[in-house]
Amino acid sequence: HAAAFDKDSKQQPAFSDAAGSPNRPPKARKAKASGSTSMISSAASTRERERRRQTNVVSSTGATSAAINLASSLADLRKEREEQARLAVESMLVAAPDLVNVLAVDDDMAGPVLTVKQQVLEALERHISSDTSNDDFGGLVMARSHTSSARHFAKEHDMYGPIQKLITFIADQVVVEASSVNGCKSVRRLLRFNEKADRKPVGSDDDKRPDVTLTFSLPPDSTLHNSDAKTIYSGDDDKKDAHPDYGDMLCVIEVKPDKSKQKDAFAQAYMYTRNIYACQHNRQFVWALTVCDSTWRICLFTHDNMFVSDELDLTRRDGRSALVDFVVRASFCDIYHLGYDPTIRYNPDIRKWQIDVFDDDMAEPKTLVIDS
Repeated sequence: HAAAFDKDSKQQPAFSDAAGSPNRPPKARKAKASGSTSMISSAASTRERERRRQTNVVSSTGATSAAINLASSLADLRKEREEQARLAVESMLVAAPDLVNVLAVDDDMAGPVLTVKQQVLEALERHISSDTSNDDFGGLVMARSHTSSARHFAKEHDMYGPIQKLITFIADQVVVEASSVNGCKSVRRLLRFNEKADRKPVGSDDDKRPDVTLTFSLPPDSTLHNSDAKTIYSGDDDKKDAHPDYGDMLCVIEVKPDKSKQKDAFAQAYMYTRNIYACQHNRQFVWALTVCDSTWRICLFTHDNMFVSDELDLTRRDGRSALVDFVVRASFCDIYHLGYDPTIRYNPDIRKWQIDVFDDDMAEPKTLVIDS
């Protein structure tokens, strides 16, 4: 589905330059004759100035009209794309209640990782119980009366911070608990957010802005699992502080304050994956989360299907347990379970992609450089 929408050529409209700065007319020569000659020259100059003024007004009006028409055309194109995305999602949607199991861990790590998950969940529950003012997660996990129909949040922008804080708390707690569990190796990666939410990412060819974006980094004290660092594209470091980067985006999180907007959230997440596939040539599938009010879902986008988990409620312990399970598994699983092909890598030293080619006659794979 990455090719569902062709990239639009970004040609700027060509406007006539009639409203530009024409050469100044020469000053009227002083009439050698007297009286009537001067009056005729003055009248001619006045008519010329009026003609030029009207020309400028007409040209300016035409340029403004063209700009308005262009903006209207772009708005119509965006609406058409969004409608196409909704229709595509409806045809691709596959229910997958156990979707989180795709993030499998090695057999020898299954027991220790399960212990880590249980301890992280208990730490989260203790934190929620002690946070009587519910300031940390901004009402995201706050239970409501069964008779209340009010939404947790008035605007989706109000949800960005609580979501980031909740997942960051879980990810940090994974590192803490992993260090105390016998048989548990170092976490493979630390899940992190780009601090700037709702920004146009580097590598985008449209005006879409993912709400919250998730990437990962290696533990600072770990020399293990360097394949992770070599596999994921590091993106453009010069712009990363200001904007997220489709080049190193692990997961997008689409947010809606209203549960009735779930289909819109699916469609928008689907559209973001188009740019992720375009920037990450080693992605086999892409993860996304949708959070609508207090409910959330896991989504997995392949090239031709969209797998979606059951609806989970963050105001309930089982809903939070599922989120903890997702973060813990993503912290420990092999890189290919996150959707990356480890035989295709971005080499930042030469700023090119490399691919390992296997053959029965070769003792070792041959590495080719994609020079384009």
